[in-house]
Amino acid sequence: MNRRSGIKNLPAALMALLLAAAVLAGCASPALPGQGHGAEQVYDAEEAQEPDLTDDEEILAEDPGHNRDGEIYPWMDSSLRQVMEYVDEPDAREDFAIYANREWSLSHEIPEGYSSYDMFTERQMEVDREIIALLTDVEDGDAEQLTKKDPALQHDLDLVRTYHELWLDWDGRSERSIRDLQELLAPLQAADSVDALTDFLAQPLTVISVEELASCYVASDLNDAEHYAVYIDPCQVLFGDSMYYRMMDYGDWKYEPYYSELGRFLLTKIGYTDSEAEQALDNCFSFEKDMAPYIMTTEENNAEDATARQNNPRTMLQLAEEAGAFPILEILSAHGFEKADSYIVTEPSWLRAMGRLYNRANLQRMKDYLLVTCLMDYADWLDRDCYEKKAEVLNGINGAEGMIDDATAASHAVDEFLPMQLGRVYTAAYVTDEMKEEVTEIVEMIRGEYRGILEEAPFLSDATKQEALRKLSSLQLRIAKPDVWEDDSGLQITPASEGGSLISAQEEMGTYILQSEQKKLGTEVDRRIWGASPQTVNAFYDPSDNSVTICAGILGGSFYHSGMELEDLLASVGDTVGHEISHAFDSSGRQFDEKGNFHDWWTEEDAEAFRARAQKLVDYYDGIYPFEGVSCSGTLVEAEAIADLVGFKCVLRIAAGQEDFDYKRFFESYAETWHSISTSETEYYLITQDSHPLAYLRINAVVQQFEPFYETYDVQPGDGMYLAPEDRLEVW
Repeated sequence: MNRRSGIKNLPAALMALLLAAAVLAGCASPALPGQGHGAEQVYDAEEAQEPDLTDDEEILAEDPGHNRDGEIYPWMDSSLRQVMEYVDEPDAREDFAIYANREWSLSHEIPEGYSSYDMFTERQMEVDREIIALLTDVEDGDAEQLTKKDPALQHDLDLVRTYHELWLDWDGRSERSIRDLQELLAPLQAADSVDALTDFLAQPLTVISVEELASCYVASDLNDAEHYAVYIDPCQVLFGDSMYYRMMDYGDWKYEPYYSELGRFLLTKIGYTDSEAEQALDNCFSFEKDMAPYIMTTEENNAEDATARQNNPRTMLQLAEEAGAFPILEILSAHGFEKADSYIVTEPSWLRAMGRLYNRANLQRMKDYLLVTCLMDYADWLDRDCYEKKAEVLNGINGAEGMIDDATAASHAVDEFLPMQLGRVYTAAYVTDEMKEEVTEIVEMIRGEYRGILEEAPFLSDATKQEALRKLSSLQLRIAKPDVWEDDSGLQITPASEGGSLISAQEEMGTYILQSEQKKLGTEVDRRIWGASPQTVNAFYDPSDNSVTICAGILGGSFYHSGMELEDLLASVGDTVGHEISHAFDSSGRQFDEKGNFHDWWTEEDAEAFRARAQKLVDYYDGIYPFEGVSCSGTLVEAEAIADLVGFKCVLRIAAGQEDFDYKRFFESYAETWHSISTSETEYYLITQDSHPLAYLRINAVVQQFEPFYETYDVQPGDGMYLAPEDRLEVW
């Protein structure tokens, strides 16, 4: 669960970039294996309703806030510029987020190509500039100086620079990309029977290069974290959340025209007529709509029982029986995964549904689904027209304007596809041993304080408390940069001068990744290897190995520098560390033991007490309406909201032990960490899809739970920031 928004890349979908390009909201880990549940479930389309996104003027019509079960809720979503302009005299006792951040908000603009701007984005732009310097600064030789005594570092520098050059080779992309893609898709388009489609799905090149009908990958076993399992997930739907297909009915969902616009453009690029493109899109969407009732929604995927539902071990024989006509064994064989020790099906109801859908009657719909999703995936790698068309469509969805410059876009592409190779070069240039030592000391200080929180937890029995303390003591710390890097000497990317292209580079990287996964089967998990790239502007907790990662990317800018005042340090890095440690004991993380196994180590009574506390938090967030008629989902944000509260509690405990601690500076520094300006389209999307509370709630909904805030700002009953003691949240 990372410090930033967890959605990096919604596969094949436009909404991926809505968040990846603009929003850094808080914390989502290198994801847990799987995204599914075990129980058969069919959704009622009549229950699904898409709230209208209210115009900004209408949002502000109610003063001071929005309807909350018939009452006026005191806060407006102050990431919207109009909200900040609407308030003439901000008052810390009424809305602390506005009070602390109004001046910043009114003096900044959302950069071109982004749909929001905040402290994370600001830091990301600094990291982008550092990365661009490494990728392009050939003349003065700074990067080359780093590599003189390290062949592995030189290898990675060559890789990232080669890919960077291919991405920026617009002439080469214009000449080759469409042709290369047409050649890749020709066998799919030629498949004239279900058996021919199965043959296509059973090809290693399909596994590497084309969106599949099942997502198969290797990760640590939920039930044996020291070894690997093969996971089988549902194929991904273009709209990202299966919920949307319940309200679609072709034209009833406002985002569908944007997807169709891009899809039509890409299909005509590869030779389809307008009518053929329309039919292909219709087939794709209708096939997804038939799958959607059996695919977990975003909210369900963030619910407390999500991991229990997705933990469905199977043998090969059971897989074959459950899949019916669907060729799951052939797909696994194409991956080279046919001899794994363990298989886990994350959504058995989806797999059974695919067995029913995989037939001659649906052949064309399945082919068009694969075709359209592949085109959406490849849009950024094609020619300039396709690249700019995707940016234009994204802007229509998320309310952004303009485009990021090519240098930045190319650096993002390198970061996405060669993250650890870039990370090795980045940390060699920008991370010092002193930085790593200083931050490690901070993490240990926070861990020591967290021990006190666990020891004093009033609802835990001694037995559960001892298990919790064992888990805390076993927590792995990954600070700034890895101590051990994976051997990637087998990865090669052909440069343009030798006939390489951006699409051929994708195939080369895909082949290497697949071979790396194959080699993991039957071996023990190497816990020294990071799951997150060190240049990421983020921090993570990974329950699969009980580790906290504080990436070098977040250790700069306003977040961290040597010599920070304690108040600022606790409000930024200190709170970040506390937040991440808290994920080990949130609604999801608490279900894993100290080794990373999915294992219930709680007594039944303690678990019930925890759930009651967590439910109070869920109910609290369910009652917040950032937009008129649109409420937050407590279930969606439960884990992140718990981590927000407990991380903040942890640093307040440290503050309480200091002489002359400046609480006013601390609270306002904390609020500045979450200052944000955003488009209304992005805020609405975050409400429905992001597992983190909105930025203004990560300020107001957190500070109002703690007495030092009331004392510092003299908050009294009747004030907008006041919450009666009996209503305050305390999960831990």
